[in-house]
Amino acid sequence: MTSDKARAQRVVDEITVVVPFHDEENDIRYTLTQLENQSFKPAKIVLVDSSSKDSSNMLIRQWIVEAPASRSHFELIVSNASTPGEARNIGAASATTPLIAFMDCGLSFPTDWLHHSITLLTALDEICWVSGVCQTSGEGIVDECAIGNTYGRHARRPALPSSVLRTSDFRRVGDFRNLRAGEDGEWVNRANRSGLLRVTVSDCVVQYLSVNYANSMRTLLTKAITYAYPMIRAGRWFAVLTSLLIPVVAIVWATFSILTIWWLAVAYLLLRSLVALRKNRSAVRYFLRPDRLVVLWATALVIDVGRSIGAFHSIIGLLASSPKRQIPTREAA
Repeated sequence: MTSDKARAQRVVDEITVVVPFHDEENDIRYTLTQLENQSFKPAKIVLVDSSSKDSSNMLIRQWIVEAPASRSHFELIVSNASTPGEARNIGAASATTPLIAFMDCGLSFPTDWLHHSITLLTALDEICWVSGVCQTSGEGIVDECAIGNTYGRHARRPALPSSVLRTSDFRRVGDFRNLRAGEDGEWVNRANRSGLLRVTVSDCVVQYLSVNYANSMRTLLTKAITYAYPMIRAGRWFAVLTSLLIPVVAIVWATFSILTIWWLAVAYLLLRSLVALRKNRSAVRYFLRPDRLVVLWATALVIDVGRSIGAFHSIIGLLASSPKRQIPTREAA
């Protein structure tokens, strides 16, 4: 038993954990403690600052200075990265170990995350990588309803934070796109196309420490716009066209009569209710109380409006960045 544990520890010693962060002064010590308390110690834990304006860096430096000799090796990289994907790329570029792992701040995760993930990865002969699952619940009625319309309350989805893979496989698939949102899904799609199989570790559950999505309607609208803006660069053309065409068709159709507007509203609320029923394990909680149901519909509308605005901005951004047509010049004879 001791020899098995020693072999496993030697494997884990060959892994680098990459953690991007931005203004995480409230949660950074908790994240550092969770990483320190892993049952097996990685060779290096790289924390990549993504243009933080708070005291996150100071807290990490203090943590490193106060570290006892037995503590894991923590490394801080201060960067001007503007997106999570860019920060992950910076951290991944510094990895010299055969294995690499990704985790985010603001999450709770098991102390045996690395142990289980690497044990599974090294036992598989196929070209694969492993991920844990993220379980969302929401904090407060707005956040809970926003989660109900997006990820699904108490639903478990494979998550990039908690992933472990071979560094060579990461290099083969390529870096994350420099996107504000959706860079993880875009990378996963590229990994699938390259033949890299994703295996889910259902026992590794990560959860948000506080707000899961948004705690106010204003924040929700801003987030929906921000998340929708990179859809074109992430290759999600169908989502862009849907977000643009459906509102246009609905507005044109609504001009026919007041009765049409009524039926459109009823159809929208029914459709959104069915989506909530499909996405949520305990969707009935949204329909037992009128206040929850109203907020569920309201957050759905805010999300859809935000996605349409973000998709429109995405199209404008694409057109603005398109290279201008070059007019050939003639040389004088």
